Amino acid sequence: MKKTYTENLIQNCNWLETEEKEVVLFGLKQGRSILAGIFVTIFIGMVMNMFWESILFLICFIPLRRYAGGYHAKTKLRCTIISIAAIIISFWLFNKINWNNTLILVIGSICFTLIYMMAPAENKKRVLSQGQKEVFRKKVKVISSIEFLSTIIFTYLSLYNMAAVIIIVYLVVSLCLVLEKWGRCL
Repeated sequence: MKKTYTENLIQNCNWLETEEKEVVLFGLKQGRSILAGIFVTIFIGMVMNMFWESILFLICFIPLRRYAGGYHAKTKLRCTIISIAAIIISFWLFNKINWNNTLILVIGSICFTLIYMMAPAENKKRVLSQGQKEVFRKKVKVISSIEFLSTIIFTYLSLYNMAAVIIIVYLVVSLCLVLEKWGRCL
């Protein structure tokens, strides 16, 4: 397999131990993957005339998904396809649904409850120790509570678009949690 310039540079680095080189390479690959996901989300948002909504989506989604866990695709390609489809469908739903305070609060309450009860979820790619579960559970509860409180405030201020973005994030994260649990039961 052909190595990239960065991989060669790190492999030939004399001041890093072999184990450290692997960690650095893994971190760089993860960073590149995260940046690609951010870029794709913003690009789709721009194409769908939802630039600011895509920014808010990322601000809410990244920390919540990070600690909530849930379904993960088995391959990188499948992950990419599912992620792009999820973003397009999410933004499409955002535009097609007539968001009002009742709908936002009902869907938000259901998803908040699911996230609060089910997270963090493990999967084959991410197994958590008991200590990690406790830390992640606390972080999910804080993040989801702040986001839900923000949704209530946005709804009260009639900023339905901002509240709806958070609800869409909640729907995606809830779906990931349910799919992971459902997949384990099959």
